[in-house]
Parts: sequence; C-alpha cells; structure tokens
Amino acid sequence: MKALIQVAFSAVVCAQMIAGVANAHEFSGNLSAEWRYFAKEAPSEATEQEQHYLALGFEPEWYTDFGSDNHSFTLAPYFRAGVTDEDRSHSDLRQAVYTYVADDWELWAGIHQVFWGVTESGHLVDIINQTDGLEGVDGEDKLGQPMVLLSMPKDWGTLDFYLLPQFREREFNSDKSRLNIGFTNGLQVIYESEDEDKNIDWAVRYQGSIGDGELGLSHFSGTARMPSFALDEDFTPYLYYAQTQRTGIDTQWIFDDWLWKLEVLNENLTQFNAKDISHTAAIGGFEKTFYGVFGSIADIGLLIEHHYDDLDAVYNPQFAKDTFIGSRLAMNDIQSTDLLAGIFLDHDSKSVSFFAEASRRIGENYKLSLDAFIIGNATEDALLKVLEDQDNISLNFFWYF
Repeated sequence: MKALIQVAFSAVVCAQMIAGVANAHEFSGNLSAEWRYFAKEAPSEATEQEQHYLALGFEPEWYTDFGSDNHSFTLAPYFRAGVTDEDRSHSDLRQAVYTYVADDWELWAGIHQVFWGVTESGHLVDIINQTDGLEGVDGEDKLGQPMVLLSMPKDWGTLDFYLLPQFREREFNSDKSRLNIGFTNGLQVIYESEDEDKNIDWAVRYQGSIGDGELGLSHFSGTARMPSFALDEDFTPYLYYAQTQRTGIDTQWIFDDWLWKLEVLNENLTQFNAKDISHTAAIGGFEKTFYGVFGSIADIGLLIEHHYDDLDAVYNPQFAKDTFIGSRLAMNDIQSTDLLAGIFLDHDSKSVSFFAEASRRIGENYKLSLDAFIIGNATEDALLKVLEDQDNISLNFFWYF
C-alpha cells in the first residue's frame, strides 16, 4: 500500500505541474457513516466481537484534463475507519490513472478499476481487480489494480488489451471481526509463480453490440484472485495463489420487456496439491420488467438466475448449484428510490440466504442506503455455515460534495 501511495503522490505532483498551465480540474467525492447491527450475539469464544459496529468512510476524487482534449488524470483514494473494529480500518488507491485519447485508440496507465459481466447474482468473468475483503462478503467492492490498458474502439466493437504488472493479495476480516469466513490474515502466502506477486498477468477482451444484444469475450492469464486454503506436510496452514487461464463469455439480449443474461467461464488452474483442475461454470437467467405498475411511475422487475459449476462444489462451493430469485423496484422519483432483494437456494446443501439493498437520495447532496444479509438455513456442509450467526443490517449515510 505504501508503494501505491508513493506512486499516486508522484503522479499528483506531475499532474499539478502540468495543470498549472491550464487550471482545468474537478474535485468531488463523499463522506459516509456506517452503522452495522448483527442480530445474534457473537459466539462465546469470540470475546472481542460486538453486535453494533460504527465505521466512517471518505472517497474523494480529483480529475483534471490539463486543458486538453486528449489528456486527463484521475485520482481516487479510499479510506475506511473502523470506529468499533480497528482491524477494519484500511485505505486504498481505487484510481490513480492517466488517460490519453487518440482518434482510434485510448491508453490508460496507472491504478484503475474495470468491471466485466452482466449477471446480477454473481460475476464469473470479472477478474481484473482484487476483491476488497474488508468491505463485505458479497465481493462487490474492489481494490485498485496497477495496469496498462490499450483500448481500441471500432465500428464492430471495442478491443481491450491489459498488462497487469503487480498482483494484490486479498485481505480478510480478522478473528476479532464479524463476517470472518475462516481465512486469516498473516498466514504464509505461497504462489505457484516463481515471480510471486510480481508475476505479469495479461488479459484481452472484446465487447460489442449485435442487434438488440451485447456480447463480451475475454481471456485472462495470471494469478488467481481468490487463494486456496492449504496445509503443508507439518499441517501448518497457508494460502496458495495458483496460476489460472480463464476464458469467458458474457452476453445480454433485450426482447421487449425481457432482458436475458448469460455468463460462461472455462478455467484451468493447478490446485495446492499439484492437481490440475479444469472446470466450466455458468450463470444464466432473465429479468422481466413490469413498467408503470398499478398506474404509477414505478417499475418492478422479476429476476431469476441459475448457477452451475461442473467442479462439483470443490473449488467454488458457494455457487455450484444455486438458484437466485429476486425483485428490483425502481420508484423513478426525484429521490431515485430503489430496492433490490432476493434469495439464494442451494440445491446441494438445501441452504437458503437472503439479501436486500435499498437506497434513497435526500435532497441534492445526501443519500441513505440500507443493506441486509440473512442466513435462513445453513446445513453442516454449506459454505454459509461459517456465517450462520452473522445475520446483519447496515445503514449508510452519504454526503456528496
């Protein structure tokens, strides 16, 4: 992290020197306060865990185009202060990226965030950025990734080439924190690559429109973002980061009020026991939208997606054979009120989990959001068993400037 901050500081100094010629910049961001409540008391052995948690967040963003149509620079750090849980306090550079735009190509260099995928309940093909494990267990929050990205927009679609020179390890909640999934920070980390976290990963992606649909094709070669938990010959635990080859397809198609979505992944990697693994996974489903329900301006969407992985729940047990059923409510009001809620049904373990996300603007500069995560039933062989006492709701208040 110190190295990333040094890179950002150097970039800001250079940017300020250039921006001095033409003072064309913007500063924005948000401050937030989060209150998280856990419905159940912590296990008796977890004496440092609480039921109520307070945290503060700060996400500033500075942008300048140097008074030019071709050059720009974006700096977006992230800060989280765990008031109740100090182990959750962390900082990150989400973006510190220089962009050059030519007539038929674009170059992005620095620390950046990109997202691949179309499905709602999971993101199989999304691989570039490491998950920020201290923010939550849903995998939606990502760390900044050092990269060089060459993007070539054409009439037939956009072709992107990625060079990723630095790998970032995933952090997990400590034993003192709630939402701990059993992985522990501080364990020895072993890489399959001899270059360890300096292994040069690369990726290529095509994305284009075909009629009423969109198609994405991608390939990634490099260090897997999720480690495996392993034991050496002395039964000492460690985390193992394998090398992976991942080829993905993501597509969505619009038919009247229906939006059909599909993500397919084929992956080849070597597990910690030197066993070569090849598997295919998919998430497919639809979203049916009912517009202007009950004569109002509100829209309601029905979402159904099914997860499949032929690895038989060894490498990705959470979503091996799951069905997601959910609903999206968009009030289409001035306050941008919306709600997304759904359940996951695990057909192997028979476990059930529920989540909800809601948000509403307050005036022009404030927003209130609510998140809930509930385990309805977690059997002994379900991955969710480790989270069965972690039912919680989070209330977030944002001030945008």
